[in-house]
Amino acid sequence: FHKIKNLITIPHPADYKLAKKYNCIIPGKEENINQFIHLADIIISDVSSILVEACLLNKPVIQLLLPKYPGCYPEQDKRKEKSWINKNDIDNECQKIKESKHPFKLPYIYEDWTLGHFSKPEEISETIFAVKNEIDKYSENRKYWSEQCCYKFDGKISERILKMIENFINTSKPKQIGLT
Repeated sequence: FHKIKNLITIPHPADYKLAKKYNCIIPGKEENINQFIHLADIIISDVSSILVEACLLNKPVIQLLLPKYPGCYPEQDKRKEKSWINKNDIDNECQKIKESKHPFKLPYIYEDWTLGHFSKPEEISETIFAVKNEIDKYSENRKYWSEQCCYKFDGKISERILKMIENFINTSKPKQIGLT
């Protein structure tokens, strides 16, 4: 990607040490990734939740097709703690996904997590050009997955959270609060 002009590369926090080697931008303590999403014309990522955050702002995205996704489902999880999901269930899901021709099939719900254009790293320049010419091609997908992944993204999230905390303090029971 080093040949692409005006490309801002921000790594996942777990990759900051390695990212310094490649001159990536590491957000300062007073910054957050949302500031960069607002600035961006296109968001490029693989399977990160950052794609949903971009969709909330209706930013076009490119989903990278990588040969492997180490530590990400359905690849072997490298965490040391034991999984709470039954191994047979995981094996069954992995088999179904391997049989699928879809690169981002969501386990257990069998929906494609298609938020925008797909690209292999070596084809990124051509894909960026395509996105610029088809800016609204995936706008319905972005809207759908924004609604699926972010409950009531309506500017009243903080108010609902405060009401849920207040309810929990008063009743000791969690309750989903929906404001109109």
